[in-house]
Amino acid sequence: MIHQVFYVSTATEEQSAADIDALLEVSRRNNRRDGITGLLIYHDRMFLQVLEGPKDAVRACFARIERDPRHREAWIVSEGEAAARGFPDWQMGFASPEDLNAESQRSVRSLMSLRRGEDDSLGTDPAVQGLLQNILPALRG
Repeated sequence: MIHQVFYVSTATEEQSAADIDALLEVSRRNNRRDGITGLLIYHDRMFLQVLEGPKDAVRACFARIERDPRHREAWIVSEGEAAARGFPDWQMGFASPEDLNAESQRSVRSLMSLRRGEDDSLGTDPAVQGLLQNILPALRG
């Protein structure tokens, strides 16, 4: 079993392409060392990230992210065990919403609106319940 954490956080300031590249370089090196794979989506000062790997390593990684001054208000959308990795070949894949299919784009934007408090339908929002199922197939291949 693989442990997965899917979270959303707010960037403390707008991240440039160079900022994201630097973040990805360090993340990929650390994730390779720790056996973690995943995906990062950045849009409009919001980070959406999936981390997957050994439970202790994923939790330690998330704890580092929570302390990172580039993030605030980290919110775990889902956490649990999976039979297999969703991103087995990516130490840290990166996408913007424009890289996703239309359904996944709507889900990402819906989840961001939910996170910002623009919507309070957490219990019924299909973005919360199905975002990973939409994103995984769209980005795997």
